[in-house]
Amino acid sequence: MTFNYYRTSLAHNTVVINGQSQEACSGELEHFTEEGNNSFIVASADDAYADVRLRRQVTMAASGNVVDGVEVVATGTRTIDYVLHSPETIMSTLNFSAGDLGFSGPYDYLSNVRVATTDNDFRLHFLSAAGDSLLDFIGEPGTQIFIADAPGSPQGSSHEVLIVRRITDRTVFGATVTRRGSQLDDFAIELDELIPEQPVLRLKTNGEIRFLRFYQ
Repeated sequence: MTFNYYRTSLAHNTVVINGQSQEACSGELEHFTEEGNNSFIVASADDAYADVRLRRQVTMAASGNVVDGVEVVATGTRTIDYVLHSPETIMSTLNFSAGDLGFSGPYDYLSNVRVATTDNDFRLHFLSAAGDSLLDFIGEPGTQIFIADAPGSPQGSSHEVLIVRRITDRTVFGATVTRRGSQLDDFAIELDELIPEQPVLRLKTNGEIRFLRFYQ
C-alpha cells in the first residue's frame, strides 16, 4: 500500500489530473511576502503533468484562517481533482448520493464514496472535538463534490477526503478555511476575471478587500 497509495498524489492535499500522480519535477517560488503575522506565497510547476501548468496561492492570516487558490491551465480538456484530506468529519447541506470516482489505481483504496453536483458556491463544515471549521468554495458550473473514506496514518486507520472535480481545460479552485465562531465568519473570497487571462483571487473581510492577487 505504501507505493500503491501513500506515495501517490491522491494521498496528498494537491491536484490530480486524469486520475494520475504527478511526475517528479521542479517548481518555481514566484512570490513570498509577510505582512505582520500574515503570510502569502505563490508557487508554480509546469512539468508535473504534460501540457498542464499548475499555480498555487496560499495565504495564512494572523487569525489562523487560510485562503487556498489553485489555477490549472491545460492544452485540452482534463479531469481535474482538487484533493483535501481531513481528520475531521465533513458535513454539508448538499444532496449527496452514492458515487463513482471513475478511476482505478490509488482511487481503488477510497471507500464509501458520495457525490453531489453544484454550479454555485458551496460551504462544508468540518466537525471535530477540538473545534469546528468552515470551508467556503468558489463555485463553477458542473462542479462535482466527492466525499470518501481514505486510508489514514497509521495504517489501518481512516479519515475523510474531499475531492472537488471539474472537467475543463482551465479552472481556478478557490477556498477559505475558517474557524467557526471566529470574528471572520464573513471571511470570503471572490474570483475577479476583469483582467483578461489573469484571474484574481480576492479576500473580503467585513466588506473590505484585503491582500490577494493571484498574480503579483
